[in-house]
Amino acid sequence: MNPVGREIFLIRSDDSPDDAPMVVLGVDGWSHVLNSHKQFAGMQFIESDQLVDGVPTWIECTLHRWDRRVPTSVREYFDEVRGVSQPWLTHPRRMLRHKALVQCARL
Repeated sequence: MNPVGREIFLIRSDDSPDDAPMVVLGVDGWSHVLNSHKQFAGMQFIESDQLVDGVPTWIECTLHRWDRRVPTSVREYFDEVRGVSQPWLTHPRRMLRHKALVQCARL
């Protein structure tokens, strides 16, 4: 993973600043992991027609692999994952899509 390429980050806890920083794999890191895996066969996103504050109520990510008959799908709900950071305020649809991608890749 490349920290300069925004694939991996060190994050300090706001609650416990004396704790060791946590290593976090960003969405670019997850994208790198997926795209470099030899069994990765693509992904698709579907979003809800219903909106909350102009954002789909959910987005579903489906990952396809060459070595599996059934693709993996995960649906993330805006109300459950909505954040308060600047990216969530300026790009909520993108952030919801990123959440769906990361959770699907984890599975």
